[in-house]
Amino acid sequence: MKSEIKKLPKSEVELTCIVEPHEFAPFVENAIKTIGEGVEIPGFRRGKAPKSMILDRVGIMHIYEEAARDAISHFYAQCANQHRVDPLGTPQVTLHKLAPDNPLEFTIRVAVLPEIELPDYSELLKPLAKERRTVTVTEAMIEDSLVWLQKSRATRVSRIGASQQTDHVIVDFSMTHNGVAIEQGEQKDFMVRLGQHQAVSGFEERLIGVSKGENLEFNLPVTADYWNKTIAGKTIHFSVTVKDIQQEVLPEANDAFAESLGNFKTTADLRHSIKEGLELEEREKERQRFRVRILKEIDSHTICEPPEVLVVSELDTSIKNIKNSIESTGIAWEEYLKQIGKTEDGLRQEFLPQAQERIRFALIINAIAKKEKVEVSDEEVQAEVDKYLIKYRSLVQAGKDIDPKTLIAQTRDILKNEKVSRHLESLADKGDIK
Repeated sequence: MKSEIKKLPKSEVELTCIVEPHEFAPFVENAIKTIGEGVEIPGFRRGKAPKSMILDRVGIMHIYEEAARDAISHFYAQCANQHRVDPLGTPQVTLHKLAPDNPLEFTIRVAVLPEIELPDYSELLKPLAKERRTVTVTEAMIEDSLVWLQKSRATRVSRIGASQQTDHVIVDFSMTHNGVAIEQGEQKDFMVRLGQHQAVSGFEERLIGVSKGENLEFNLPVTADYWNKTIAGKTIHFSVTVKDIQQEVLPEANDAFAESLGNFKTTADLRHSIKEGLELEEREKERQRFRVRILKEIDSHTICEPPEVLVVSELDTSIKNIKNSIESTGIAWEEYLKQIGKTEDGLRQEFLPQAQERIRFALIINAIAKKEKVEVSDEEVQAEVDKYLIKYRSLVQAGKDIDPKTLIAQTRDILKNEKVSRHLESLADKGDIK
């Protein structure tokens, strides 16, 4: 086989392969055997007819086309290995010559991992040490977390009298515009948390100071950028009936409350646990922020054009994750897009810069891993895989949810990325590589 490689823009290459007749011949013979097993020829069992009769029945070019598919797959792998190409995605194959007693000629266009020229990051990162932020947990943060715990276990009771801020007001309402009912503009038992500002601007304010059983009629202008495009930019008339007013009652933050949450004897024990948890959370946030800062610094000194196939895949994943999240709430994807006034293509364009950055970061980490010869042992991978699988009741259940090969590959990448990130952090901190 003879082959040539031509570099193309956007991290693509074109491989030209010429396979000599004697190299192609075994694939032709195999195609005759494979096709012959499915051909019925009177007087012969399947697959036992002479080659000439099989060729007469199906035609020589049908045989050659079948042989070419297998040959291209085989020699493409050889060609990529010969030219040290790391292909990405599905290649585009163009067949140029396929005829008896002639070489098989084809070209393959495929995206590849780009060649990245890394800067001297060991020196580049040293000045970043001063950008490390000290993690501090304040009493106010502890108090906020304690209040959140109280609210998570709050009860609601009906209020006698007028509604107040933070109350839950349950209403029935309908909307009209110029006397015409708004499509899907009627709601029953709709709960409004006063002070959250989640409804049309001005709606919650009209519900402050109302009483159970009260009926209200009022108009409100809706901004043009409101998520519900059915009423956006219009003046809407609301007819509201107050069905109930519920006030939130928080449990007292005493020792009994602390005991109800777990292995705590006093509120002091609970507050200490909250502080430890917040410190871990804040340290992790700072670690991730600093790691992104490091990658941004290296990225700003690196010429790297992310392959389009990787960017498209990253965008596909982002859209899929958002779509799954939205649909898990019971809202159809098309309805969600309508509500926010955007199209899926518009969202993809909006997410494009972040997707490109994430791919550049991944390529930089991969290049540094190669340069620094970062390795992850099978034992390290297996240990992390075991930690992941332990959440399943059985291996049978795990096998239904995950693909073992994918899990192992992803785990190896995660561990590799973690080692590279720690290495870069140590350089930024002017410390020894750990």
